[in-house]
Amino acid sequence: MHPFEKMNRRTGDALRELEIQRYEASRVEFLLNRCNMGRWRSRLYSAAEETLGHRVLRLSVFNDFFPDFPIVLGASRLDGVKLHTDKRSLLPALFRDFESAPFVAAYEEFFEANIDKAQGRAVGLVFPRKGLKQGLNMHNGGLDAYWVKGTSLVYTGGTRKAPVQLYVQAYQSLIDAIYGKGHGWRPEPLEN
Repeated sequence: MHPFEKMNRRTGDALRELEIQRYEASRVEFLLNRCNMGRWRSRLYSAAEETLGHRVLRLSVFNDFFPDFPIVLGASRLDGVKLHTDKRSLLPALFRDFESAPFVAAYEEFFEANIDKAQGRAVGLVFPRKGLKQGLNMHNGGLDAYWVKGTSLVYTGGTRKAPVQLYVQAYQSLIDAIYGKGHGWRPEPLEN
């Protein structure tokens, strides 16, 4: 392998990681702004520096800082898959074989890694979708207390005795429903 090829690979990997961090940080910024939580931003940066070693907004830090938020959130760029052109992510493919959609495997991985940490809260993964500025969120339900306006895709799987439902909704609509213009969830951070 040529030395420049090695260097280009490392640079490409570093750029992809930076894109992932930026995408996730922008979802945290949206969440903070939409829920009128700007006053917590500096404390979240400090918590990130303390736990991750650098001052970057991550959903994992938000989840730890606000353990009463009704959903444990994560983010994925789906390895760059463009859902608007991927046949597995379009209708009618989602109705025929939902489990083959590119976001399902990413969600399952995130769900398995975070279900114990969730302690009864919903587990959701945010991912990009052209036409939806904040992207989509897939979660396992348990958010019946919040009225999410707009279209939702609900997948029912599992078995009759142990059914599983997964919801795909616009991230912005979900956050708007949880916050409820100040009448829904209110931030109560974990006290250090």
